[in-house]
Order: sequence, then structure tokens, then C-alpha cells
Amino acid sequence: MANPQLENGFTRIANEILEALAKTKLNGTQFRIIMTIFRYTYGFHRKEHEMSETFIAEAVGITKRQVRRELKTLVDNKIIIITKESTYTKARKLKFNKNYKEWGLFNLQRTKKTTEDKSDLPPEDKLVPTPKEENNKENCSNPCNSQELGEVGLISPQRIN
Repeated sequence: MANPQLENGFTRIANEILEALAKTKLNGTQFRIIMTIFRYTYGFHRKEHEMSETFIAEAVGITKRQVRRELKTLVDNKIIIITKESTYTKARKLKFNKNYKEWGLFNLQRTKKTTEDKSDLPPEDKLVPTPKEENNKENCSNPCNSQELGEVGLISPQRIN
């Protein structure tokens, strides 16, 4: 039975960072990589640490290829910072960017479009029906009539038998 205790070690992370991460569009692998970086940086009271792709892959339980792809996404979006590139003998140094306003995947101001906000829509007289809509209008006088719907390419109950 697992029995985690604070006395056996813990990782201090500011609540503000956790709240920002909760609002960030991350997939599960990216989130697990961030947790691993937290563990080996903040968990040991450091800001950065040397971590190879192999080390992260083993810690997270995924392939190096997945680590490479997802770590690149995290670096491109400025969630993880490479403070020192790798060499043939040393792994690169990684650091978590706690300035979440710099993150590319973070969207603090989520806005919902309301029905009144139609500023980005064209006026109704400028709307043009798609060819499929035109076919339906020309060929179907009653959209509930299954025989006429069958004529425009939809399967009707009569055609199934």
C-alpha cells in the first residue's frame, strides 16, 4: 500500500503556477514531462537541471521520440526553457518558465462569443449558400420526404431494403 508522507520529500510549486497550468492546453504527455521537470528541479530546490531525453522518457514511461516531440512543443511555446544545450558528454539543462504570460499555449482571457457579438460575421445579405444547400433547395420541396432526400444522394429507408 502506498503511503506518501511530506516528511519523505515534497515539491514546492506556487499555486499561481498550478492555476496557470490548469488553464493551459496541454496533452497528457506534455503535462507529465512538466511534472518530471518540476520533480527534478523544484523538488531538489533548484531552478534548472541537466536532463536527457532518455532520462525523461524513463521517468515518464514513454519513448524518446515522444519526449523529443513534446519537449520541442513545450520549448517552442516557452513553457520549458533550455538554459544550456547538450553536448556529447552532457545532457541539456532545462528550466520551467514560471512567467506564464510568455507561454504560447496559455490563454488567460478566455472569451465566449455571444449571439449579440456578430462583428466578425458577414451581413446576412452577403451569405452565399453552398452548392450542397442549393441542391437541397432545388431538389427537395419537403425535407422530411425521404424519397426526395434520396434523390440528392442521402440514403432513404426505401433504399436500404
